[in-house]
Amino acid sequence: MLQIGRIISDRYQILEQIGSGGMSVVYRALDTNLQRDVTFKVLREEYAIDASFVARFGIEARSVASLNHPNIVKAYDAGEDEGIRYIVMEYVPGKTLKELIVERAPFKSEVMLGVVSQIAAALAHAHENGIIHKDVKPQNILVSPDGDVKVTDFGIADSKNAIKIVDADSTMGSVHYISPEIACNDPADARSDLYSLGITMYEMMTNQLPFDSGNADDIPKMHVEMPLPNIMKKNQEVLPLVREIITKLTNKYPHQRYQSANSLQNDIQRAILECGKYREYQKGSGEPKYLPPVDELPSSPPPKRRPDRGSKKPEDVKRERILLAGGIVVAVLVLTGIVFGAIALINLFSNGDDNGYVIPPTLEGRHVDEVRIEMDALGLYLEVAMEEYHEYLAQGYIIRSNVTVEGQLAVGTTIQVAVSLGEEGGERIEVPDITGLHISQAAQIVLDMPVYIVQRDPVFSETVQENHIVSQDPEPGTMVASGANIYIVYSMGAVQQLATVPNLQGMTETTARTSILSAGLNVGLITVEESETVQRGQVISQSIPPHQQRPLGTAIDFVISDGILEVQQTPEQPPAEQPPVTQPPADDEDEDEEVPPPPPADDDDEDDDDVPPPPTISSRGMSMTPVLTDGVSYNLTLARRLPNGTLSIVETRQMTSADLPWNVTVQGYGTMEFVLLINNLEVSSEEVNFD
Repeated sequence: MLQIGRIISDRYQILEQIGSGGMSVVYRALDTNLQRDVTFKVLREEYAIDASFVARFGIEARSVASLNHPNIVKAYDAGEDEGIRYIVMEYVPGKTLKELIVERAPFKSEVMLGVVSQIAAALAHAHENGIIHKDVKPQNILVSPDGDVKVTDFGIADSKNAIKIVDADSTMGSVHYISPEIACNDPADARSDLYSLGITMYEMMTNQLPFDSGNADDIPKMHVEMPLPNIMKKNQEVLPLVREIITKLTNKYPHQRYQSANSLQNDIQRAILECGKYREYQKGSGEPKYLPPVDELPSSPPPKRRPDRGSKKPEDVKRERILLAGGIVVAVLVLTGIVFGAIALINLFSNGDDNGYVIPPTLEGRHVDEVRIEMDALGLYLEVAMEEYHEYLAQGYIIRSNVTVEGQLAVGTTIQVAVSLGEEGGERIEVPDITGLHISQAAQIVLDMPVYIVQRDPVFSETVQENHIVSQDPEPGTMVASGANIYIVYSMGAVQQLATVPNLQGMTETTARTSILSAGLNVGLITVEESETVQRGQVISQSIPPHQQRPLGTAIDFVISDGILEVQQTPEQPPAEQPPVTQPPADDEDEDEEVPPPPPADDDDEDDDDVPPPPTISSRGMSMTPVLTDGVSYNLTLARRLPNGTLSIVETRQMTSADLPWNVTVQGYGTMEFVLLINNLEVSSEEVNFD
């Protein structure tokens, strides 16, 4: 231990000990040069002469120094003084998450999600920079009094360029949060950190560790072999979506977890919204109807009927299978942050009343994946409680559910179903090897086979080309029942570089354009509207909040003020004439209303010198009649292609051939390209001239 008051390297004065770990002691110190408190981490004396520990201490210093994120503790300095090896880091006042769990857990879902969202953001940044933490646990997460969350202690992190420590015991981290693959001495990756985060979430919601034993040597084996205890038995207030997130994070098999922290963030944001809805429903006129467990229901099958697929023509089935191979564009948009706007679209599909209740779809005799999509749109959740053989229902089709009465269910309700494994002793199909193939190639291979391709969350990959399959489940050579699903994870290519969105508030249009382009982003749609507070020619708002991380080339829309609605002028200074500026119609106004062109600029208005005239926003009608199979419902999406090649969704509808033609009014300026997607697969594009 260092003596309080001692000064290291003629700069850092030790003030107090604030923590200790297996190989280091942590102090609060004063940086006498900058007069600020810092965290001063020192390698224990007994390890300072061990080359492996010195190397590992160096790994932490390099790992933290390579990261720059608001949710990761910053590294300021590292060095050695009279045999004392140290790292100087940002000092975060407050407590560790472990201390808060002991004091306050179980947390409310929205509180837990707010913390985890910040942890996931930190892990996403680390993973994108090639750093795997490998020791994610509440003790390594700091929470300030203001609620800011910081991840620390990268002492056993793996980096692409890091020295590898071969001592397995020294790299295992804390056994209560260890992932099954690390427990088995297999390589760790980003999904290993996500598993540990899932265990942390479980502890936050229950104030209990899911796997614990008096003998610490037994705990890694429990992570590998034992199922996660039912969280609902520990805390009945856990919302269904929160339970699903924790369950997916803590899956024993990495390929069945979230494949990235970014994909986890999508569900976290959705769950935060659901928390708000759930609180409103609790204040409503009633609670969700009671649904008995599915295994308590009679096992007698529903009225016999063959799956709808059996009545379709072979060419129709082939066409549907090819369309199942889509989803690339929408998935990429979700992972790049556009999901925050897309979540609001869920309300458009709700057929419930104003009290938060919806009518569940028909379940029995339908494929579980098809039903899940409909239920997600309604705000209901589907849980496969059991699987069993069935004499005529193909694999993946629902046999029965625990919906015992007709009528409405509260949004957020989880419905349990029993799903068919196919006919016992029936036809078995050998799963083909489609790993590494392009999605379209995989679709062609299974075209004449009684199996279906279903996509899971895509992932970034440094080794697998974009739109090629990274992994499949079941594995090649597995024998499955006729009608089974092959779940695939496809690549989105190498990890995208991120840029920080600038704060455009109050800038002129010229300055805002320069700031966007300087950040590595693209200028999107610029619109004009009056303001009660913002002077003419200055930015009122922007489509993506400032300081958020977005992929390079993302388009940022913003709104310019047309002037303050009421300007108080003195008699000596009469108000100057200002020409009206074209304002685009709001989405909820009559789309057919003609927008007058802007008047010529006033040459006498010196204020306009720095503000180029905004583009004229016009409306045009589009009529689309794609070829659809009669009686089959498709997801049609119209999107605008941005200058960087990405797509911005204009409108999405579920349609059949009977609903055609699809007439849509689009807005824009100049010449813009619009793309039609069917089941998320791009099928056609059209340029529209708004001049």
